[in-house]
Amino acid sequence: MDEETETFEEYKENEKKVTEDVTENAAEKTTNEKKSLSAKTTSLITQGLAAVWIAVWNALQFVQMIKGQQYIAVTDIILSGLSIAACFSPVYFSIIMDKIKSIRFGGSD
Repeated sequence: MDEETETFEEYKENEKKVTEDVTENAAEKTTNEKKSLSAKTTSLITQGLAAVWIAVWNALQFVQMIKGQQYIAVTDIILSGLSIAACFSPVYFSIIMDKIKSIRFGGSD
């Protein structure tokens, strides 16, 4: 019998070791993926928080003006809307750049 020929038991044992290694590597990979948020997710969360912060801050400012019998300036309303829109400008820019890339390089979209 050849030295390279292995028994069925040895073959099963080696196969079991390989399977365990593969499953351990897959488990480690999913654990690492769960731990780190992607840049898009982090960006979206911070943009949402910034928009909520601006909206709440301006709402409180407007309530204070109404209680003091003052009129709300149109510039305050416009600037609060522009600042919320500015929070999401990276999203708009990314969409535009993706469209340009798909037109230029023939994407699947």
